Amino acid sequence: MKIELSKISFENILLRKIMLSDIDEVYKIYSNERVMTFLPGKAIESKMGIINLIEGFEKSARNNNAFFWGICFNDFPNKILGIIEVYDLENDVRSVSLGYRLNEKFWGKGIMPIALEGMINFLFKTTEINRIQAFVLPQNRQSKIVLRKVGFTKEGLLRQAQCWEEKGIVDVVVYSLIRA
Repeated sequence: MKIELSKISFENILLRKIMLSDIDEVYKIYSNERVMTFLPGKAIESKMGIINLIEGFEKSARNNNAFFWGICFNDFPNKILGIIEVYDLENDVRSVSLGYRLNEKFWGKGIMPIALEGMINFLFKTTEINRIQAFVLPQNRQSKIVLRKVGFTKEGLLRQAQCWEEKGIVDVVVYSLIRA
């Protein structure tokens, strides 16, 4: 299974490849401690760290391991508001995992549900993916609301199931969406 990185437009949202020229906008997301609260890793303190991150995004896409799209408004395609990540491609069961993060300035404005719907439509229409899943820390109420809003079903709590960088062994709540 291969995912082609392309532009995805859905309602007023554009999902596009992240480039080195996006360093300032990506920095606003990954340097914010509040944004990183419910994500693996810690806030990135330098622009050099962001350059390494973006280069890692490109390498992952080339290796067909993970894909990262910048979330923009259609009217402002050069300003990244957030990021959607598709990773853990499992060919045997035709599944992927989904992650996302948004600049704190845009929280609560309804952007992420639209972006996720665009990504879901893209995955189900252009690939053979049958299952999309997301892992959420139990205390991340807002993320659980967003996932339910776009049709995901809560499958349950996996206790001490994942090792997240800077957070150690964590419990995660699994949500999924099946093509059928």
